[in-house]
Amino acid sequence: NEGIALLGSVLPCTLQVLHFGGTGCGNEGMIAVCGALPPMSESLQTLSCVNNPDIAEAGWLALGAALSHLRSLRSLQAEGCSGMGCAGAVALSRGVPRAPQLHLLNLHGCAIGDKGACALAAARAHSTAHRSARKQIIPTSARWAAASVLAAGPWSASGRASTRSAATRI
Repeated sequence: NEGIALLGSVLPCTLQVLHFGGTGCGNEGMIAVCGALPPMSESLQTLSCVNNPDIAEAGWLALGAALSHLRSLRSLQAEGCSGMGCAGAVALSRGVPRAPQLHLLNLHGCAIGDKGACALAAARAHSTAHRSARKQIIPTSARWAAASVLAAGPWSASGRASTRSAATRI
């Protein structure tokens, strides 16, 4: 967490891709990174924090709040962040409608559960109602897929075989 927090304090405002996957980042590190994100509002397009299972609800709450500042963010990759769970997914979902360019959200292996899936599906539906941009969301379970279909319409294949990696476009 100390290294990630230090990284967060020196990120350039022109950064387009930030990848800190598999670094052992936890809540403290995620909160520090999120604090450094607002100056990158016009430049950051991809944020990848994959395989950091120690990020829990507080970290996802910070990221959900930061999403409203990230006007250029197109892709959020959090695959394998199993500490997210239901509470983290609900916290993150609060920021999804406020990220105008977010087109890809990958939460495979994040253990979001039914409540988290429903919160994300509702956030997705809210995003759809306010924007005409197409989105691709990679569900973590068949339940999320079902919730997303109910919230926002039909599924389209992403070229992958399993339900876990099916994608929806809105």
